[in-house]
Amino acid sequence: INIKTNIKEIEGYGETYLSVYVPDIVKFIINSFVKNLVGKNPLKIEKILSELKIPFVSHNGLIKGLTAGIEIALWDIKSKFLKKPLFKLLNNKYYKNVKCYASSGALKLNHNQIVKDVKSTKMDGFNAYKMRIGKSNWEKDLKRVISAKKTLNRDFLMVDAIMGSHTRKWTFKEAIRKIKILSKFKLTWIEEPLDPFNHSNYSKIKKKTKVKIAFGEQFTTSEEFISVIKNNCSDYIQPDITMIGYIDAKKIIPHVKKSRKKIALHVWGSPISLLSNLHFALAFKEVEWIEIPYTNFNQLSKKLNNNIEIKNGK
Repeated sequence: INIKTNIKEIEGYGETYLSVYVPDIVKFIINSFVKNLVGKNPLKIEKILSELKIPFVSHNGLIKGLTAGIEIALWDIKSKFLKKPLFKLLNNKYYKNVKCYASSGALKLNHNQIVKDVKSTKMDGFNAYKMRIGKSNWEKDLKRVISAKKTLNRDFLMVDAIMGSHTRKWTFKEAIRKIKILSKFKLTWIEEPLDPFNHSNYSKIKKKTKVKIAFGEQFTTSEEFISVIKNNCSDYIQPDITMIGYIDAKKIIPHVKKSRKKIALHVWGSPISLLSNLHFALAFKEVEWIEIPYTNFNQLSKKLNNNIEIKNGK
């Protein structure tokens, strides 16, 4: 999403993760917002966002996910106009680095390919690796996890069960059984072992297992995350700035702080997606992890002129 201003050298760029799935719908809706944006002061971000609200339609879900992309572009403009890095605008305190993990381990990789994949991430400076399971035969998935853990040794392993997007979802009993088996691998977390909107069963899983739980990449509002925190559904929450925007994401911070939960930012998309999340990560210590899409890591690095450095897993 590109927003131009009447100052030639200042324009803003944003991204919405939803464009991965429905690009034509995204383009149509974003273009329909043009009349609400033209002639407005781009520095008055909250005022502009309030004028994009549509009753019954825009509070959460698709439209909210799209206005998040517009919001990122507006913050980009404000940062350039004030000649101040965005992380400094988001918070007076900021940090020099954040822990990151290589998000890879595609479902199509067998256990031997997983070993090569893990070794590649370690060569690039990562000490944390996330892999996908849940679609294949369970025995095959276990073999893949064992290979990843052996190769990582004491490094961090996250496992994503992808039940938020998988059509054949685990039942509650199935999830409990499989999480208990996975517990011996000392995972940093198990991600989306159930449908992310099933808060009730997530609370029950938390009581029945010691493995840390993570989910939330599909959420578009602070209220959804606050509900997860209050009902003790997970250990890590996973907002994505390209889905929720900065203003709503900031509303979560006091609740995270009070509950001693942690944030692991979800990232998937272009360099804009990575940078928009990275600025938030550097602004708030409550962000413990940021996801780095490893499948196109070299391409991302080139597009960012190799200015992203991974050192000692940060």
